[in-house]
Amino acid sequence: MELLVAVTILAVLAAMSFPVFRQVRAASSKVIAVNTLNQCRVAGMMYQDDNNGDFWPYRKLTPGLGVQWWFGLETTVTNAEGTRVLDMRQGTLGQYFGESTRLKTDPAFAQYGAALKPKFTSGAFGFGYNVLLGGGWMGMGTVRNRESITNASQLVIFATSAQVNTFQAPASSANPMIEEFYGFDTNTANKTVHFRLGEKALVVFADGRLDLVPMDASTQDLRMPQARIGSLGAQYLQ
Repeated sequence: MELLVAVTILAVLAAMSFPVFRQVRAASSKVIAVNTLNQCRVAGMMYQDDNNGDFWPYRKLTPGLGVQWWFGLETTVTNAEGTRVLDMRQGTLGQYFGESTRLKTDPAFAQYGAALKPKFTSGAFGFGYNVLLGGGWMGMGTVRNRESITNASQLVIFATSAQVNTFQAPASSANPMIEEFYGFDTNTANKTVHFRLGEKALVVFADGRLDLVPMDASTQDLRMPQARIGSLGAQYLQ
């Protein structure tokens, strides 16, 4: 009888603690996202000050080194998923990042457990950049200048990002997994914005404002609906 009472008490306490745990995790995730995106915003402004107001490329190949993403240098591009090495200090914006922007896994990713598919050895950087500003996905197009922006209060530069992977093991069509992602555009087929903060995405506008934006349900990636991944409306990207 005493054992039964003890088990019952533990079960009640566990049930009471789960909502609190979820609230703490959500608050922690929001703090990390706000801090990281604010650092990205400041780094972008500093980069533009040093480059005549130009935006930075999304990615570019660096001979002998690897792929220089806007957020870090990937030096082991041929390694298997989850074992790649990233040096954030050598990203295009790397020299402008503060320590709080160093690669760390957002607690919002932890909730996916075994369904989370890592890319790098050092954590998941789940934040994306508007590739339309930096010359497209390959960084080969025209890079825009901040003086060309006429709708700064509506144009999104950064956002919480992720994607559903069904094409790289251990992910498959029968086993969809969520992984970090680093960019977004107006193509609604590219569902790479992560609405993970109370079913909203945290974004940075060109005027420096941070805000939460809800997802257009018509853009949701239904391969893994619980992940809340979709696209931003065109009104935020043009």
